[in-house]
Order: sequence, then structure tokens, then C-alpha cells
Amino acid sequence: MKIGITLLIGCLAPLCLAQADFDTENEVYATINFNGRHCRGDRGICSVIVENKASNANSIIAVVNDSKIELLILKDALETSEFSKICGIEAEEISDKKALYFIMEEPFMLPENLISTLHLNPQKRTIQNKEYAISVSEEYFIITLNLQ
Repeated sequence: MKIGITLLIGCLAPLCLAQADFDTENEVYATINFNGRHCRGDRGICSVIVENKASNANSIIAVVNDSKIELLILKDALETSEFSKICGIEAEEISDKKALYFIMEEPFMLPENLISTLHLNPQKRTIQNKEYAISVSEEYFIITLNLQ
């Protein structure tokens, strides 16, 4: 019984700490579809759905400033086919030495509920189409996107 309680506490503590670090005013959990504009299978964002729970999301969207947001895309939440949509290469080809880029082939207008949740400027609600550098951490692909 003591082992079970110890395991339970050991598992819950990191979850509580992760929740404590989450800035609900400047960050939101989201599920992002990376099948390109109009979901045609291009590179870019097809849709963004704001989520109430982290377990339903594949990303965190964070406000950097008035004209930038940051996507923290959870690697473990992605399917293999999504790696190539995001990085332009297959998952097996990713290495520390290779620069990765996310290409927004067309501009993408952020949904109204995301704008209001993150208190973004409604005049700057479109992600600019361009090539964005991807930073890689142990858990995330991190992309800073320009809003216009």
C-alpha cells in the first residue's frame, strides 16, 4: 500500500508543477492541424482548436509580444506523418546538426476565440506566410511566428 501511495505522489507532483508553470493569461493549450491552408496537404497550418485540457492538445501557443506568438509543439503528441509537414523531413532524418524550418505557404488567420483568450491585438491576427526556424528541445518543436 505504501508503495502505491508513493508512486501516486511521485506521478502527481510533476503534473502539479507543470500546471503551476502554465501561464493561463499568455498561453493556451491547442490542437493544431498542420495540413496547410484549407487542409489541402500543403505545409502550414490548417486549423487551430483551443483546448481546455493539456491531454487533448498537441501544442501550447504562447504570446511573445504584440506581433509574435510561439508554438510549442509536443513531439510525443504528433503522428509520424505530421513530422514531415512541420519540419519538411521525415522524423528519422532529424538530427542536432540539421537546421529545421517550418514553412507557412499561405497566411493563416487565427480564430477569434484564440485572439480573445490570449488578448491579442485583433488587427494583428494573421500569421505571416514565410519560412520560420524551428528550435528543438527534448519535448517540443518551438516556432516563433510573426503576426500581421
